[in-house]
Amino acid sequence: GSIPDDTVVVSFQNGIDPEAVIADEVGRRRTLRVVVNYAGNATDFCTYRMNWFNPPNHIGALVDEGRPNAERVCQLLCEARLTTDVVDDIKKFAFEKTALNATLCPICALTGMTMGEAMADPDTRRLVVEILKEARAVGEKQGWVFQNSLDDWIRYLEAGGPHKPSLAVDMEAGRATEIYYMNGKICEHGRRLGVPTPYNDAMFWTVMGKERKVRGQLIGGGG
Repeated sequence: GSIPDDTVVVSFQNGIDPEAVIADEVGRRRTLRVVVNYAGNATDFCTYRMNWFNPPNHIGALVDEGRPNAERVCQLLCEARLTTDVVDDIKKFAFEKTALNATLCPICALTGMTMGEAMADPDTRRLVVEILKEARAVGEKQGWVFQNSLDDWIRYLEAGGPHKPSLAVDMEAGRATEIYYMNGKICEHGRRLGVPTPYNDAMFWTVMGKERKVRGQLIGGGG
């Protein structure tokens, strides 16, 4: 059924453009996007531990008419001690966060490593850097200027520590992953802009194959 006119729907999902799916259903004015800069994990039933928080989070509206809604939700998040800023260019912040997620999320899902282990291993760390370089080139071709350097991005990932990202947890649990909205979307934008993304392509294709395997959805007759 329909939802009340004063209802606002907020997308906290990782990746590029997940809010577009919501906007198709409820309209762009009532759709908001949040980019979070914290991570945690469940330690018990209804009990969670925050592993790190690198404030602020960012929230943005898809259209100017939605900004008052963004400011209202921002206030609620800040009151909950989740420091958040309202920004006009939420898509840039979402892309930057996705570039970071597109490294350790697929690597940990494929190897079983924690984020800390993947950043400590020389080979997977090298892969992280190459994925970041490609994603950054796509974002810059889009016209975005990132305040954080490539080295800043790497230091951010080094803070991940001894836990696995949500995509890896989803893979282990046999659930559908967000890989399309991460590496898949980076590859789509790369093709549109004429920027090669071979490392992101490889991550996307390989994770999709493993996801189909663990979910019993393999295509073809392989045994």
